[in-house]
Order: sequence, then structure tokens, then C-alpha cells
Amino acid sequence: MTNIVKTLKNKCLSESQECNHVMSRVVRRKRIEQKRTLEEVSKGICSPSYLSKIENCLVEADDVYYKALFEKLDLKYETVKSRRSENVISQLLTYYLLNKKNLIEEKVNEIVNDKSYCEVELELIVLFYSIISKTYDEAAHYLKSLESVRNSLDRKEIWFLTYCDALYHFFTCNYITSQEIADVLYETPDLEEEFKCVILNLLLNLSFELDRPEQFFRYYNILEKNDYAQKIATLINHHDMQRLVFMSENNYDAAIKNMKDYELIIDLDNPEINEEYHYFTSRILFNKGLYKETFEMADIPQPSIRLLMMMGACIIMIKDFELYMKFTGILKNNNFKISTDARSKFVEYAKLKAGQYGYFDQYKYLKSILIVSLLDAGLHYYCDLAVKEYLRIAVELGKYKESLGFIMRLQKVRFIN
Repeated sequence: MTNIVKTLKNKCLSESQECNHVMSRVVRRKRIEQKRTLEEVSKGICSPSYLSKIENCLVEADDVYYKALFEKLDLKYETVKSRRSENVISQLLTYYLLNKKNLIEEKVNEIVNDKSYCEVELELIVLFYSIISKTYDEAAHYLKSLESVRNSLDRKEIWFLTYCDALYHFFTCNYITSQEIADVLYETPDLEEEFKCVILNLLLNLSFELDRPEQFFRYYNILEKNDYAQKIATLINHHDMQRLVFMSENNYDAAIKNMKDYELIIDLDNPEINEEYHYFTSRILFNKGLYKETFEMADIPQPSIRLLMMMGACIIMIKDFELYMKFTGILKNNNFKISTDARSKFVEYAKLKAGQYGYFDQYKYLKSILIVSLLDAGLHYYCDLAVKEYLRIAVELGKYKESLGFIMRLQKVRFIN
């Protein structure tokens, strides 16, 4: 469990004693940012001890004190008061649910240029924007920075930081850790509506990526029974297409028909939505065993890593020299390079197979690198494909006992996860 999650639990336990006086918190944070002492800021306004009580929410000070203190800190009291009434975190989460990234960017730029916000508040906002903008190195920096001040955050800020932590792990393909964090946040008492919606959205995505249909349908039923669907707006189509992927294993015809109907509903000119449509449809085709059709569906200009994985899965499943050549060309045209990401390693294995490397090289890569990486990341759908491939090659090489022992150990690890 991360330290951020521990702090979340502690905040919830002590909430009855916690003071949420926003203005007091701003005074303290701004004073510390400006490296000014209690004596310096309180001079001519009140005693240093009284200022300390204000900052620690031990007294209910009149507006007169706040106006004077904010003036001493070079801030306009009415401006700060107005900004804090906007509930910026809720606004950003609502924009995210509505898939309005342009509004998020506008709001973040506005906040960054507004001197009334504290450094901690800015770091939280920029952290969120870094994650959804996929600048993960920057996001990792802010997560580390905020880790050191997490005990100074109020309850809503801790919720937001915890959600960002889970979202960061999800986008960086660390699904199991993301699930652990999201589960804790989802069960947090008195969670506000926007947080319930974004966590439910994340849990649905995690259930899909972790290939957990029972968990997915449990959350999907919650989505249907509440008014979350209206709040999630365009994202409901995203989750419905995920539902069709799971349905396709038992009812392919209905799933593929419904997916085709979506062509008339969704905005395929939007690159992200277009990628989703092709990925989910290719998963349905793959479940039916239509591997060439799957490859064609996944083969779009500038395919994402998961579309490359779908094409790679087809390479693993069938022997087709023409398809091998096409796949190699796609990787070359997209400047594919292997990375530490488990998804990248899966594509690399398909590249090895397309290059018709020997069984021993394939066997070694599957056992030593790929299967463990996929299992650690929680990519169970692709891990199962890799395991089947490993067993097939093991039979060809006559490594029966070795392969069975390895698979039994894997099954224990997966059961624990």
C-alpha cells in the first residue's frame, strides 16, 4: 500500500476532528512559501500565537483579520475567497468525465497564471494535467514532490492526490497497483459525487484491462442503476463497447452487430474514439478466431501500442508469411522500439516470430521476459495468449516437465493477484 493511500485512510478516521477552513490553510501555505515568520506576518495585526491558532484552525477569526493577513501576504482577500468558492478540483473532474480536455487545459492555464493559488494546489492541478496529457516523467516528479507534503493536505486534496496516483499507475500500465489504490478510494466514506464517478470510470477500465468480466459487470450494473451514466456522458459509449467485447465470447453475432451500430453514433474523426472503436472491434473479431480480419481492423494509420498488440496476437496465432511481412513493415514505418513496458515486450515477441527466429529463441524470450512482464503488469488477456504459445513451443522442444513446473508457479502468482 502506498503512503498516499495510508494518509487517505488516516484522514478519513480523523475527519471528525479535521478543520476544513480553507482561508486558514491558504494563510499558512502562503506564509511558508514566502519564507516569512509568524512574527513578521502577524506584526500590527495580532500576536504570533493568535496567528498560529488561525493557521491551525483553533479559532474562528473574523474577516478583518484575514483581510489584513492577506494584504500582508500580497494577496487580495476577495479574489482568493472567490477562487476557492469555484471548487476547481470538481470542475476539472467534471470536464474529464465529459471528455473536454480543451476546457481542462484552459482551466489549468488560468490557475497557473493566478497568484492566489498556493504551490501545493498548483502541483496537484499540474499533476492531473500531466497524467491526462501523457507526460509521465513530469507526473512522476509531481507525485514524488506531493508525497513529502501529503500530511498537510485536506481531505478533498488527499482524495484528488490518491485518484491521480491510481490514474498514473493505470496509464503507465501498472494495473494491479492502480486497482489496489482505486479500491481503497472507492470505499472511502462520504466520497463526493465527482470522485465516485471518476473512480467508477477507472475501475471499469481496470476490470477490462485486467480481463475480469465479473468485476466489470458488477461496476457496469452500478453505472446503469445510478445517474452516473449522465455524468460520464461520452465515456458511457466507451464502457458499452468494452461490455460488447466481454459479451462476444458467448454471443459474437450480437456483439459485432452492436459494434457496427456504433459507427453511426460515435465520432470516428476523433483520433482517440477511432482508436477505441478499432481496438474493441478487433478484440471481438479475435475472440471469434477471425485473425486476418482482426489484423485488418487493427491496422490503422499510426496504430497505438494496444493495436500493435492485437496485430501481434494475430501473428502469434497463425502462420502467414504475407502477414509477417506486413507486420514487420508496420513496425518499421512506426519506428517501433522495445521499452520496459510489458505491452512493448509483447509486440517485440510478435516481431521475433514474424522474423521467423528459431523455437529456442522464442521459448527463451517467452519464459525469461514476456510472460512474467505481462503477469506483473496485470495484462492477463495477453499473458494467457503468451502462455499458450509457450506451451506449444515447449511441446515442440520436448520440454514437458520444465514448462509444466513454470506454468504451475505462474498460476499461483496469478491466483494471489
